[in-house]
Amino acid sequence: MRERGQVAFLHATVRWCGGRGSVYYGMPAIGSECVIHTHSKSANFITQLIKGDTFEISHQEYIKGIYDPFSGKALKYSDTLTIPIIENMPSESQLLEPIRGVLENHPQAIAVLVRNHGLFVWGPTWESTKIMTECIDYLLELAIEMEKMSIPLVKEGGFEKEDNLSEKMRTLLFSGVASV
Repeated sequence: MRERGQVAFLHATVRWCGGRGSVYYGMPAIGSECVIHTHSKSANFITQLIKGDTFEISHQEYIKGIYDPFSGKALKYSDTLTIPIIENMPSESQLLEPIRGVLENHPQAIAVLVRNHGLFVWGPTWESTKIMTECIDYLLELAIEMEKMSIPLVKEGGFEKEDNLSEKMRTLLFSGVASV
């Protein structure tokens, strides 16, 4: 039996995981040997902040920890990581069809967020899947903080100019500091 908060390591052909197995059967995309499913707070919370059906973030260092199953290489810093979001269901076994739909509509997806539930990540080995899960969870936590500060998750054309701080940002960063 799994302990609360423990990450479950699953191979694609495994049907059993702590009593919840059917959703994992036949799920992974091309070249995937492992699925990790978490119930992290950041995965749950970001799906409540984002009303659409995808989470996207770009120009972040941890994107380089994400494996592209088609190129066989890691994503680049400037790439946009896109993770589809599906609605939660009364039981995990009912998530199988929506996840299959994600794989048909987003064949390069390496993960799916389940609204108000958690995150599924798949990859070629348990080691790379664990690394991607950790990177994605970090990016989700970062995105929550960025949303609080109204910082765009996807940057068009790279960096903002250093002296182009918004008035809201200046107030947050420099409140209580004597002006020069």
